[in-house]
Amino acid sequence: MEPQINLEQAVQNVADIAALMTPVIVKQYSSGINPVGSGLLLKIHDSYFLVSAGHLLNLADWRSMLISGNNENLIFLRGSLLTTFESSNSDIKIDFAVLKLSENVVKQLLGGYLISVEPNQILSNHKLYYSENYIVVGFPVNSVKKKFVTIPILTPTPLNIITVPAKQDMYIRYGFNLDHHILVKYKRRIQNIKTKNKNITPEPRGISGSGLWFVPDWRKIEN
Repeated sequence: MEPQINLEQAVQNVADIAALMTPVIVKQYSSGINPVGSGLLLKIHDSYFLVSAGHLLNLADWRSMLISGNNENLIFLRGSLLTTFESSNSDIKIDFAVLKLSENVVKQLLGGYLISVEPNQILSNHKLYYSENYIVVGFPVNSVKKKFVTIPILTPTPLNIITVPAKQDMYIRYGFNLDHHILVKYKRRIQNIKTKNKNITPEPRGISGSGLWFVPDWRKIEN
């Protein structure tokens, strides 16, 4: 007999953990700060990295980007950057950046709410499952609220969407390579797992840099 599954709770459990690994990235403008996307915090041995989209962490802008530190203060990103984008409007299909965080930034991150991805949690040469075994967790810009006391404090609300990989014709249509990318569907109209009501999902603007999470078996997610 197959074990019972509370899919709503399983999805929420995965999303809660993923959100802790997904810091919101904000950009400083002359008029203030605004959220622009997300990243994934990665730890390899004693070093910490921020993995995100190249158009966010591009060579022209990345020093004006901030994330929340361990005391909710916003801290500027500093470290050594490898990115595929020179500027935010570079026309490159490989949209990827890795920032090795400086020791000073790491000190201000440790002990906060964030936890890091470990290398054994990253899949390579992944064989796609064409079923709802994937979840995207990110922070659309309209879900990130800013509160000002003496300093700006972010209160982000994550968006989590169960999804399935796109078929191969979508790669051909948009000029992506199946060896380098995983395209997934984003449904604007979804059914609530619990109420069965259909809802319109928000525009995904601002979830650039978020992770795509693979769940082999929802039944094995602990409550």
